[in-house]
Amino acid sequence: MDEIETEFDKRKQAAETIDQKKFQYYGHKFEEEILEYPIEKRESNIVVTSKLGRFRCLMAAEVDGKNDSGDIVEIKTHREIFNKHHINSFRKSKTFEHLYPMLFSWNY
Repeated sequence: MDEIETEFDKRKQAAETIDQKKFQYYGHKFEEEILEYPIEKRESNIVVTSKLGRFRCLMAAEVDGKNDSGDIVEIKTHREIFNKHHINSFRKSKTFEHLYPMLFSWNY
């Protein structure tokens, strides 16, 4: 699937700080180690069509890879969690918990 870089993407990339670029690099290296092969060879694009009432929807997403069973895997990294604020930040930014709370149980 070809990716088209928009003007928004270009401005966003130009505004990234060195720290943001460094953490992106760390995240990619971590994913590479976990999935045991280079990022270029494991990312996949998923395209799904669905119907919502009388509307047909086309949804696309990039995922990190697949496990040995063929299940889709999306790896998320976050700084070390020390307190409830960090837990809430992780939940809000890295999970679908706010959409599907019944799927998550946290014991902190």
